[in-house]
Amino acid sequence: MPVQSLSLLYLSILLLISCHSPSLRHPFILVGENEYSVLREKAEKWPWSSMKTKADSLFYATNFTGNEDFFELCNSTIPTIASTASLLYILNPAHRKTYVSKMEQDLSRAWAIVHTTRDTMTDGHGSSVPPAHAAFYTLLAMDIMYDDLAPSVRKEIESHCAFIADRHLPKWNASEYSIKAMMELYLHGKTSEFVRLKNLYRAHILSLTSPDGVYTTGPGYAFSRLYMDQRIQKKIFMDVCEYQGYHEFYSDSVFQNLYEWTFGYIHTPFNRSYTFGDTPPRKTFQEWSVAALRVGRFSQEAQTSIAWFLGDYSEKSVKGDLLHFLLCDSLPAAAKAPESRIFPNGGAWLIQHSPSPHALAGAMWNITTTKESHNHKDINAIHIAAYGEHILRNSGYNEWQGPDPERWKYLHETSESSNTISIDDINHVSTQGAGITASWLGQNLAWASGSSGNALPNGHHNRNFFLVQPDPETNGYFALIDEVKTNEPHREVNIALHPNSAADPVIHPSQNAFTWPVEGCNYSGRPVKVTLSLGTKPLRAEIRTGYMGSVSAYQFPYTEANTKACGEYEGKYLYATYPSNEQGNAAIISIIFPYDSAHAPAQVENCNISSGSMIKVAHTNQWADYFIAAPDGEKIIWKSYIFQGNWAVFRQSAQYIPFWMANEAKLFQAGEYGFESSQPISIFLENDRLKITSPGTEVRLFYPGKFQIFTSNGALLATTPEGGGIKFYVEKGENMFRIATTEP
Repeated sequence: MPVQSLSLLYLSILLLISCHSPSLRHPFILVGENEYSVLREKAEKWPWSSMKTKADSLFYATNFTGNEDFFELCNSTIPTIASTASLLYILNPAHRKTYVSKMEQDLSRAWAIVHTTRDTMTDGHGSSVPPAHAAFYTLLAMDIMYDDLAPSVRKEIESHCAFIADRHLPKWNASEYSIKAMMELYLHGKTSEFVRLKNLYRAHILSLTSPDGVYTTGPGYAFSRLYMDQRIQKKIFMDVCEYQGYHEFYSDSVFQNLYEWTFGYIHTPFNRSYTFGDTPPRKTFQEWSVAALRVGRFSQEAQTSIAWFLGDYSEKSVKGDLLHFLLCDSLPAAAKAPESRIFPNGGAWLIQHSPSPHALAGAMWNITTTKESHNHKDINAIHIAAYGEHILRNSGYNEWQGPDPERWKYLHETSESSNTISIDDINHVSTQGAGITASWLGQNLAWASGSSGNALPNGHHNRNFFLVQPDPETNGYFALIDEVKTNEPHREVNIALHPNSAADPVIHPSQNAFTWPVEGCNYSGRPVKVTLSLGTKPLRAEIRTGYMGSVSAYQFPYTEANTKACGEYEGKYLYATYPSNEQGNAAIISIIFPYDSAHAPAQVENCNISSGSMIKVAHTNQWADYFIAAPDGEKIIWKSYIFQGNWAVFRQSAQYIPFWMANEAKLFQAGEYGFESSQPISIFLENDRLKITSPGTEVRLFYPGKFQIFTSNGALLATTPEGGGIKFYVEKGENMFRIATTEP
């Protein structure tokens, strides 16, 4: 920048600083002087008493030496001095001169170096976001200590913060809007410019968030922007807005959903990140950040979920930090494990009914919001976790455009690097899908259906993703029924499935099955394997090699060994190709069965039928599950089972069927269970719960013995006459019923 321009910039900054609004009375940004006595009383109780003690130790242990680099100053030295000095200034009024002196001496010298260095940097993110983090803390501290700071020093530090706000690059909008708004608020109060920037900040976060709370960028950047105690301006400016009287965050359902998703569903049960978008497999909730401590202001569900991941808030968890002290209202609520949940505009999370970190969990990504730079082409991609390990994962992330151009293009721009499908080996053209269109979260079975929307250029993909829950009699597993419609007949459908492994699989040719040892970071400390069984016979099944990305463990907050090796490797994956028929249809069944020494795999058998596909998952205790798929809805007869529709799933032992599902079907018969209808319906029966999605048609339902059907509001609909079966009219749309058996 020319010297003349710099001179004008500094002149404008100094003019800005000299024109403080005469009506402002500091402090007012996040705390008022009238609150000090209450805060001192608060400091007599744990955990705030410990926050005070730790802040005192940290204050005296943190000094500016002149040997710190730019990032250490921005991420650690400046925020720590500003945070501890201002907190102790409130709580220990007798020692205010000590705290003010350190602000005037250490902080002013540190900021001078940051300012000079920032002016020579070419790293856009590094020169904008870390110094904005430091400026956020500094403005809060100067607001609190305003009257006791020497005016000349205060104005000097203000000019450094204003310089950082003014020079913040626009690419990182949440950081830019928040620090510019903070500067405006500090100098002039709640002006129209502050409101404008506040509105831009809020609108930006909402633009990256689905209506039901899923963050477009994926789990990795949700973690960075909404959880960790770095980049603080991105997440805590909303608390400043609330304090200023703009109640547009805590009570907004989108923000509530966003925090419930972030603190309940971006990580697997063993507390490592699901790999959608630019997300490595290694991120972990490891500290009670200020965002975690205050998330109860948005949602108690979000706080009980983060408590489940982090464990009890203990003395070890406490930080001596201004924001922790001000924003922590109470001890966190009791921990509760997240349960299966559907986010219609973002994806499906299917989780075992268990509080164990070794629980089975699967997620399917299907975001409907606008493309963001950290998105991958991973619509309908799945990630599976079981027994404390990533079982199937997607390509991951090293860093922006890393580790090299070729591998960056593969993991970031190529749909084959994710656990999804393509047609004729042609890449996806969009990162947006049409969301989760149907689901069932039952006791025995969880299911979600995701629509590809316009993500594929040459057809449409509807993925049905199942978690079959474990119980005392059976071990749990996952299944896919992929329904594909190609734009032209007789095209090839390609399914990529990426086990978390660099090993070659053991191939079982007669069963169309492949078994991998799970490798990766070995979080569970014990051997885990996965078998992929192809219930539909492919044209080809290749083992390909593709890069799996990861990141080094962060210095903040990670304490794991600083290595990428366990999450970064050339993986071996299955690439199976199937034909579409004359109508351009394909219906493909895949079984994904993880197992270890304590959980034996089931026997998976392909059933020989004349058309379509049918597979049997036989458990060792004689329970068996069946999956049927018919590309054109043709009638399928196998032994005593009859089905006509798109697909069906059911479990049987002897004469008992605890659940069965039939999609877009007219007929299902399995012993005494089943239905028939004149038009296709989707029907799901589990124990006594019955759900029917109907175009408006008559249905005859069959069930053992004499039974009754009740509507969702408890009204008796019908009782079986002699001869069995109840015929009743089902209204258009989704209808819920209850089945009850009666005495003979």
